[in-house]
Amino acid sequence: MGTFLEELLGNLYCWFQSLYGENLSEHFWGWEDTMQTYSGPLVYNSVGFYTLLVSGILMVLYYYVINHPRFCKWWHWGIMAVINSVIALFIGWYKAYSDYNNGVIADSLIYQRDTNGEIIDYLIDTSDCWGFGVANMIVAFIFFLLLSLLFHWWSTNARYAPFVKF
Repeated sequence: MGTFLEELLGNLYCWFQSLYGENLSEHFWGWEDTMQTYSGPLVYNSVGFYTLLVSGILMVLYYYVINHPRFCKWWHWGIMAVINSVIALFIGWYKAYSDYNNGVIADSLIYQRDTNGEIIDYLIDTSDCWGFGVANMIVAFIFFLLLSLLFHWWSTNARYAPFVKF
């Protein structure tokens, strides 16, 4: 595995590992059967980067592009947070499902085999892909909230959102 900064996003995602399972998490950490080590790409970083990018774009869109007095209530901020979370759901699902569907995930992480090599159990299925999408949705909400807390002060109309009165 890598340095602290390389593992930062992976550790954040692992808080929600119960939603998508340990085997899919091992794949996202870069496990490869051929080397019997973590020599593959650290998928958490790429998914986390795209999720952070989308969260940043939507935060800028809300606070600095839309930035309208009628669109500065907490529920307007909530609408943007939900849009961000739904986009992130599909980003996470797509990455997990495309790896699962294209055979990128190591065989030992997907299947449990008997001594004859016959498959006796599936360790990862499509519900785990949706579970990772949900985990990514939660992470996206955290990103959006943190970015909002950091950058809302310079907005002319929405500087107090999401912490404004009804």
